[in-house]
Amino acid sequence: SGMFYSASKLSWALAAAAVCSLCKLACAKKFLQFDPLSKEDVDRSIADELSSNVNKGRFMEIEQKLRVVYSALPKNEHGRLNHQAVRYVLHRFFVQQHGWYIRGLEPNGVAQSPSSTGTPAPLKDWVAAYIQERFEESSDAKGINLRNLVALAATLEDLIRREASLEMKEVYSILGFSTTDRIPREEAEEAINAYMMIYLTNRNVSLSSHNDVVRKLGIFRRKYKNWAEADAFMKGIEDRHGGLTNSAGVDFNTTADIVADMGEHFGAFNDGECKDLKSAMGAMTSSSGKVGRIRLHEFYNKSLHTHWKFTERADFLRELGALDESGTQPSVIIPNYLSAFTNCLKATSLYAVCCRNECEDLIGHLERRIAAPTAPPEMIADIVSALPSDTVAAPRRLPESLLRRLSQMAASNNGEVHLHGRLFAQWMHHAFPMECPYPHEAGTTSPQTAAEWMERTGSEAHVSEEEMRKVVEDACAADGSGEASAEVEPELPWTDAEELLTAAQPGKPEAVKSRRWAAWVLAPLLLGLGWLAVERLEVVPQQKQMLRKVLLFAFLLVLFYAMDLLDVPLLAVLVLALVALGAFHHASTHSLPLAAKTKDCC
Repeated sequence: SGMFYSASKLSWALAAAAVCSLCKLACAKKFLQFDPLSKEDVDRSIADELSSNVNKGRFMEIEQKLRVVYSALPKNEHGRLNHQAVRYVLHRFFVQQHGWYIRGLEPNGVAQSPSSTGTPAPLKDWVAAYIQERFEESSDAKGINLRNLVALAATLEDLIRREASLEMKEVYSILGFSTTDRIPREEAEEAINAYMMIYLTNRNVSLSSHNDVVRKLGIFRRKYKNWAEADAFMKGIEDRHGGLTNSAGVDFNTTADIVADMGEHFGAFNDGECKDLKSAMGAMTSSSGKVGRIRLHEFYNKSLHTHWKFTERADFLRELGALDESGTQPSVIIPNYLSAFTNCLKATSLYAVCCRNECEDLIGHLERRIAAPTAPPEMIADIVSALPSDTVAAPRRLPESLLRRLSQMAASNNGEVHLHGRLFAQWMHHAFPMECPYPHEAGTTSPQTAAEWMERTGSEAHVSEEEMRKVVEDACAADGSGEASAEVEPELPWTDAEELLTAAQPGKPEAVKSRRWAAWVLAPLLLGLGWLAVERLEVVPQQKQMLRKVLLFAFLLVLFYAMDLLDVPLLAVLVLALVALGAFHHASTHSLPLAAKTKDCC
């Protein structure tokens, strides 16, 4: 399913189906299988951001946005973020700033690596983890500081803009337009609209020629009900670039910048659709008794009798983390469903556009007020009681159950509550059940598309109309016979399992591990060979004694490095100082009078 809901969700499906039915796969460009970026592009972007040759203004803008959450997050023993915390903050940053869900940035996710032989893994599956590993290597596994965090975010943004440019170049090639010469405004608009069609169809379109683009774009405009809104959105982006009014024509860089900016702002455009979906789901919660929950049969019933298409299978919803089975009847967790991957638009090979997690805005308010990873329960209660949301009015008096649980969390942590742990996320879900997702325990859910789930399980991710009717009829029969309680079930589920960002130490990149293992093996070997060489030297005893000291000191330095007590830069400085000391001693010894040199051996 696409991310455009209501009639727009249905119109997207109809438009995509109509366009795909005309695809000539033999010679057409299949954008769904098109990964324009290579590992070399990724390495080049990393090198650019690690160097001093960066856009200072843009760097400072990203730093300003990340500084608050960085200050509030727990740090490791080096005062930096560990591996899991980096994923957490970057995931939050991109979802909140652009609505981008980048695969590999899930705090508990496992990503692949680029393959050097055979068929390479898809870019989306490894690029974020690969970039993070490279930055961690540059810090010698001590964690990521604010500057590196900003550079990491900027690298991903650079790659996404570069991907948009390369994909636009492919569109130009199919249309037969030049990327080196200016083209008329009409042709530039045609190229931008073609890119927009690719973007809005989950990239599930194949294009082979100019005529093919014109034909499929015409079908898409007719079938996609929200084309007028999308077209107006694009015109707004064009206006930010001065429009396409240059009488001399439009150059490629202008159109590439326009589509890149469109991707950066599309999440805000999509917020309206997300709010419509949230409102429609919120209207179905009254009979369940649990705020933020819809009974599964009512979820399906809405699909049977309205334009909404709520058709996800229960097993699929469970893996997405959107199914609550704690009550007498299974129910759909609204904030978890809203942010689920099934409702995202797979816009490019690097990211999908998803509904923003409204809870992050609430957590962000707490982080700005507290500016620390922990806080006393009284302080948190005061802030939250005055904090409104889209569905919760403020100020309000927090229920005693919430205050009690807050105190229980603090009691197990020296009177302080961790702001970035699972228990506090669960507490926020109880405080704002329509905005904050329920935090499942790590490893119990899996963000994935319907196609990925079907490929892995061999089962359809969506139920048929007949299956939905059966679920609805069975639920109604059970309610009528008294087999299932129709009473209100106000209590939301709660478990005491805690998971903190600092629970696991940052994993050392493989290259760092290899270097330290080599140091353990080579240190005694080099000491033995060096000692042998010194003993065979025909030099005065004073020089031999000095060389032995240098060898022993070098051996200790390498051991300290192997034990992770020294990093590479400090090790290099100490070794250079040792070499300089040895050279100075050698020079001073050779400058002594002959009598002085031979005194000890006479």
